[in-house]
Amino acid sequence: MRQKKIFAGIKNYYSKICVLHCPQINSNVYFNNKGLIHLHRKNGALRPKLERIRRFKLFKKYIYTITNDQFAVNTRQTRWENSTCNFIALERVHGKKRIKIILRQINAGKIHFFSIMEYDT
Repeated sequence: MRQKKIFAGIKNYYSKICVLHCPQINSNVYFNNKGLIHLHRKNGALRPKLERIRRFKLFKKYIYTITNDQFAVNTRQTRWENSTCNFIALERVHGKKRIKIILRQINAGKIHFFSIMEYDT
């Protein structure tokens, strides 16, 4: 039951964001279903429960930092199903953790949130 409450809460929280401006890339970042699904799944498979909960907590704690924090910005381009995907990684150290927020742009579409990760420094 607790898990369902957490998942319902993050979906509600996520759906209220819609768009944030990221000055580091001078662009708006959209929060569509693609990012929410990726928090739940990887390559179509459901992530383990603790991994989903961890990512949801990271999302809630750090997502608004893209509007005002200084990040290292790294980009990568790849091809996927006849599309060009641009990935933008925003990285920053918070205390003893390195936070990485992944944004994605498919072809010339809008930039959207795709993932969030945390690493030990």
